[in-house]
Amino acid sequence: MILGLFSEALTAGGIQRVALHTAGALDEIARATGEGTRFLSLNDARGEHVHDSETGSIRIAGCGRSKPRFTLRAIAGSAGASDVFINHLGIAPVGAAIRALRPGARAWVHLHGIEAWDPLPPIRRWLLQRVTGFFAISRFTADRAIEAQGLRPERVSVLPNAIDPALLRLANGAAGSRVANGKMLLSVARLAASEQYKGVDTVIRALPALLRAHPEATYVVVGDGDDRPRLEQLARDCGVAGAVRFLGRVSEGELVSAYRTATVFVMPSRGEGLGVVYLEAMAFGVPVIGGRHGGAPEIVLHGETGYLADHDDVEGIASLAGGLLGDSDLARRMGEAGRRRVREHYTYEHFVKRLAAALSRPVAA
Repeated sequence: MILGLFSEALTAGGIQRVALHTAGALDEIARATGEGTRFLSLNDARGEHVHDSETGSIRIAGCGRSKPRFTLRAIAGSAGASDVFINHLGIAPVGAAIRALRPGARAWVHLHGIEAWDPLPPIRRWLLQRVTGFFAISRFTADRAIEAQGLRPERVSVLPNAIDPALLRLANGAAGSRVANGKMLLSVARLAASEQYKGVDTVIRALPALLRAHPEATYVVVGDGDDRPRLEQLARDCGVAGAVRFLGRVSEGELVSAYRTATVFVMPSRGEGLGVVYLEAMAFGVPVIGGRHGGAPEIVLHGETGYLADHDDVEGIASLAGGLLGDSDLARRMGEAGRRRVREHYTYEHFVKRLAAALSRPVAA
């Protein structure tokens, strides 16, 4: 049996989407080998929840943010488990406890990015040594975690995220109906004060110069959070409030519409472990300006699928975005290159194959 332990899976957010994909993939892998699965979530509402994955329905038991309940249920549910997949570093100590109580079980921790880049307190690092291995969503995250947490390199595998398969199907359906004949910049990000590294404020500061060259350009921001008032005020202070639209949280249909109409996707983040939103934009044929930081360079190929820029390079971002807005052929070529890259490397099927291969590899004691 495979046991999946998630910090949260059933609410909005990038890590949550990855959790659902992982649960579906683990279920698919288990059924292929005649095993069963059991899934627990710390922060989802208490009770049993059913989610329709790509290959069938899966059940996730929520623990209503109760750490004692989650820990006890995880330990009890690990009886007979061959593998325990832990989707976030924050709940890794549960895996260490399971390994101590169930020596026959292997425990894996999923490393997403910024949470693994800086050294943890000594006791937390010691507990990490007790699990079997790690899956990092990018080579950058793997290397930073190895250095920061003192992990053995042979125990860390790179497991890139995949684009949401339902969204990819919509992107495939929209492949011949791009309507990016305007001049629209797009960002999709959580606007949290704790995540100002996304770079939405940098894009706003770049707009005055960009609008002088392209006065009809607009900047659309999808996402919400407690940092939105600051960003709205910044747009007013920069004199570009009329060119910026904050859409807040949107439906899937509205998100698809935003990707279809965007000319350029821009998010010069310095804290992305990989950047699923880059994959989403690329799947819709949108050229991407990403941050020259973290795992983004492993997704965005500079000069091929878009550009990379420093997080705070206001002038550089204005220049790169302006170049794409002013050259529709270049934007189209880069968008098509991005679309191909997603389909060749970052589909859900790729994710399942990589995860199955990683779980099947022997790990040193």
